[in-house]
Amino acid sequence: MTQSGLFDQPQYPPNPYKNGSQCFRIYHRLSRYQRVTNVEINMGLGGPRIMNTTGRCSSIREFLKPHGIKLHCERVHDGLFEYRISP
Repeated sequence: MTQSGLFDQPQYPPNPYKNGSQCFRIYHRLSRYQRVTNVEINMGLGGPRIMNTTGRCSSIREFLKPHGIKLHCERVHDGLFEYRISP
């Protein structure tokens, strides 16, 4: 019987974006926690605010597609959306 460990995390492709850029910060959060909300993105994720959340996530979605990884967007409630990675 194989038991998965508490800290087992899926391996995602290395972050292809320039260190500190908007896409870099979003992808870093996604690869670490497998989810991020549009409000978290808008607040900047440790840097200046990111206003174009949809555009940045679309870029990341296109990067992940050839790797067989999907970036889903789900409406949580009015004005709050969650982006989630799934293989």
